[in-house]
Amino acid sequence: MIDKAGGRADVLVTFPSAYFNVECKIEEKDASKDALRTYVAQAAEYQNAGPSFAILLALDKTVGKEGAVNLFDNIWIEEVQRPGEFEPCLVVVVRVPGGRENPNDLRPAAR
Repeated sequence: MIDKAGGRADVLVTFPSAYFNVECKIEEKDASKDALRTYVAQAAEYQNAGPSFAILLALDKTVGKEGAVNLFDNIWIEEVQRPGEFEPCLVVVVRVPGGRENPNDLRPAAR
């Protein structure tokens, strides 16, 4: 964790001319899009002095043996408009299925 913008970013990715943070969460109860939206403002806040881009990486421990929904339903972009800024911060949300105690139990979803 790295001190950034008055808080501690979980992962800070840096390049010579820019940086962005990755906020990491583990969700054991509700990993729906609406529930994960509660974390996007936190991910955006760490970017208050840098580019308006952040990533929220959420480990979804609510997924069972049936597997997860398709890739495109697990990655989306949220806009966070902060007071005093003209452009919203774009937060890429990535929901990673990870609730199986034994990954060998994974089975394809029924068709």
